[in-house]
Amino acid sequence: MKKVLKITLISLISLIAVSALIIFVFFPGIFTYFKVKKEFPSIENELTEITKLYMDKNEVPDDYVEAECDGITVKGPSYAVNKNSTGLVPFKEKDNLMVMVIKSEVNTAEYGGEYNKYEKEDYEHFLESLDIDMPESSYDDRCFLYNLQAKDCLKLRGKDLDVFMELAESKQIVSSVETPYIYEHNGNKGFICKIKSSKDYTYYYNADFFTEENEYVISVLSNNIETVKRVIASIEITEE
Repeated sequence: MKKVLKITLISLISLIAVSALIIFVFFPGIFTYFKVKKEFPSIENELTEITKLYMDKNEVPDDYVEAECDGITVKGPSYAVNKNSTGLVPFKEKDNLMVMVIKSEVNTAEYGGEYNKYEKEDYEHFLESLDIDMPESSYDDRCFLYNLQAKDCLKLRGKDLDVFMELAESKQIVSSVETPYIYEHNGNKGFICKIKSSKDYTYYYNADFFTEENEYVISVLSNNIETVKRVIASIEITEE
């Protein structure tokens, strides 16, 4: 009887070992998969549309006034017009609303620079392993990072796994500050980011819109979510 149990135990151990080997052969990143889910749980966050914030331009109240801000126009309540602004803060009313506008050129995606741990060739190999084209712009780069998932590492090996861990950590850092959503509405393309920290306002959103040449970040802070929605819906890119 003991001999039978011993043979059975040996067979079971062998079966488990063979199964583990097969899993590791086909999914070499399996250990990284469990590690990243534990250390960087935000890796499972998905980039979705923020449909609850959608509002057409014609729903913006008639008494909202328009401000021009170097390539865009944005509307806000007349009581919040900031007469002391140089254009960067067109609307500001204590405890009710603040709107800030920042314009910058669209940057090309950079991999292998001073802020990265690895060489450009390592990132190129990593993306090729995932069958993903190299991001060309900061918009493409952010879409890629926001959509990165734990399962993407399962078939990776070697340096590709190191690159994956770096990017997973970056996504975790970003997610600790903001929750990004894709936004393509009213002719605007980009992201709406819900910012997680503001001591003076209940709601803090960044409308991050892109054209071929420029990126516009319109920060909207308010204690009224309907005001946030109306301000974002009013934004029009007017650059020539």
